[in-house]
Amino acid sequence: MVTELLLMQLAHDQKKRQTHDSPHFPCSAYFTNWHVHEIEGVPWHWHDELEFLIVKEGSVQVFWGNQEHFLQEGDGFFCNSRCLHQIRIGKCEHCSTNSMVFDANLISGGPGTVYDEKYIHPLVSSTAFLGTALFSKVREQQQVLAHIQAAHDSCREEQVGYEYDVRYHLSRALLAIFMENRECLSSGAADGQMGRVRDMLAYVHENYASPITVAELSRAANICERECQRCFRNILRQSPMEYVQQYRIQIAGKLLLETKKSVLETGLAAGFSNPSHFCKIFRKYMGCSPTAFRKRNGSFND
Repeated sequence: MVTELLLMQLAHDQKKRQTHDSPHFPCSAYFTNWHVHEIEGVPWHWHDELEFLIVKEGSVQVFWGNQEHFLQEGDGFFCNSRCLHQIRIGKCEHCSTNSMVFDANLISGGPGTVYDEKYIHPLVSSTAFLGTALFSKVREQQQVLAHIQAAHDSCREEQVGYEYDVRYHLSRALLAIFMENRECLSSGAADGQMGRVRDMLAYVHENYASPITVAELSRAANICERECQRCFRNILRQSPMEYVQQYRIQIAGKLLLETKKSVLETGLAAGFSNPSHFCKIFRKYMGCSPTAFRKRNGSFND
């Protein structure tokens, strides 16, 4: 089964809230259709699972670690376990993507296997290798992209035995990623700043409905305010309070689509005490008013 991904479901422990249709087959396939001034991507997040993405139409801008790339139609992205990343619509009016999110144990068979010890554990435990862009014009990466798309197609068609096909194609894609990047898997230092950012995002995700200050975020990571600002700039390329606002708008968008709360109630629930300020910030990030956003995405009307 392939599921449409609209707004990211974020857990209070700052990760993407990931559930699979079957715990015995921990793999999910998604498709997206993003439009300018409607839903323009997913915010900064991470998950324990591995992820492959392919751009099917338009372009996207992907951010991870200290890297960013524009990906065109046919290009892709591999995201390693626990890597903070963000995906936004590129320089186009509309884009669509296919993605596969899966537990590494699906490929390795679990701890102690030769697959886990030689290939999967060195990859997912690396703090030096967070992810990589995949370009359709690079011959060595074309086969990787083909395997990712084949796995996605198998999830959509669900023919008898499709689980074997999905595991095979993801295994081949993952092995190619490992082989191409194995020399850099252990060449970096521990992800100190990224770990501190995760701690601070956890605080935001647990307390977004209340006032939040830089001082509070700093205490959550046991660092000074200057280091807090530096971590956000280096990893997320934005200030702490810009992230807080962006996350609150993400929550507001989810409430507008999934509940019958009024715009006023939505703003208050998302952490905005001033209704006019909420509408101003919502328009800044989403390109339209909260009411227009709700109507464009076919949900409840106020």
